[in-house]
Amino acid sequence: MELPKSKGVVAYIKQPTLEDEMNAIKSMSSRPGSTMDIITETLIIERFEQDIEAATEPLVINARLDIIDAYRTLPAKDKREIYEKFNTRRKTYDSIIADNVDIDEIKAIENQVKSLKKTDNKRKK
Repeated sequence: MELPKSKGVVAYIKQPTLEDEMNAIKSMSSRPGSTMDIITETLIIERFEQDIEAATEPLVINARLDIIDAYRTLPAKDKREIYEKFNTRRKTYDSIIADNVDIDEIKAIENQVKSLKKTDNKRKK
């Protein structure tokens, strides 16, 4: 999707898998500046592409930490548009996921997220 405020920037959104969530929580929750909010907000972004006038190919941003850094610089309207586009598509994804999810795995992830949020809140104090 083309971003409304950041001209020449395209965000590719995806439905994150449980594996994506687990990997992000494990690898990024202890990194400085990586709050649970920013980690979860950016899980839906597969990559950004930015048109650069001097280049024939767009700049591709697809490393997780680079996506987080790029996301932080976006205007609020662009962030909202990404979320709204994802939310619209999520209705379709939800029915697919419901057919393929292990409830025990979800509960384990929820417990890990709760634990990490507590740790994150303690770090902020």
